[in-house]
Formats: sequence, C-alpha cells, structure tokens
Amino acid sequence: YGVVFTARGTYLAHPDPRQVVAGSAFDPARVTGNEGAAGVAREATRGTAGWADYRDPVSGQDGWVLFEPIPSTGWVLGVVRWKAEAAAPPAERLRRWAAVALAAGGAVV
Repeated sequence: YGVVFTARGTYLAHPDPRQVVAGSAFDPARVTGNEGAAGVAREATRGTAGWADYRDPVSGQDGWVLFEPIPSTGWVLGVVRWKAEAAAPPAERLRRWAAVALAAGGAVV
C-alpha cells in the first residue's frame, strides 16, 4: 500500500481514511518498533529518499517501507512492500495480481 504525507507528517493519502488529515507518519504508536522507518521518513521530508525494514503496527506483517520526496510540494510518497509477498513463488504472485486486476475490473464495470 502507499501513503502520502506532508513535511510535518500529516497524511494526505492513507489506506485507512480515518488517518487522512487526522493521522501523522510520526505518531508514536506507528513509530514504536519502527524507529528506523521513522528516521528514514524524517530524512525524506528533508529531501533524501530511502528505505527501512518495517513491521505494521496493526497486522504485525513484516515488510519494507520506501520513502521518496516530492520536491515540488515538499510531500513524501511512502510505499510498503510485504516480505512474505515478495518471497512468494512467481506463480503465486501472478495469481494474486490477477485477482487484484479482476476485482478492480469488476469494480469499474
């Protein structure tokens, strides 16, 4: 999944709509256990892209989070990739992506 947040950490886009505008990328509940990711996020607000190991505080899934600054706005794009998904055999990944594409196509129709 992906997020977009301001230099102050305010979410502008987040998979949980309750986090948009009200949540922060620097919220202590999200940072606990993810201090490395929080540091990389802060560096991204200063213009430096980076990545870190990440553990989702809600699901407990392990992954990586990548942060890319958006210079024209001062915002940051963050993308989470789950380790279990990345380690899945290619056929399994293809099935997952096909299911997502079919669901998205069905939603459009």
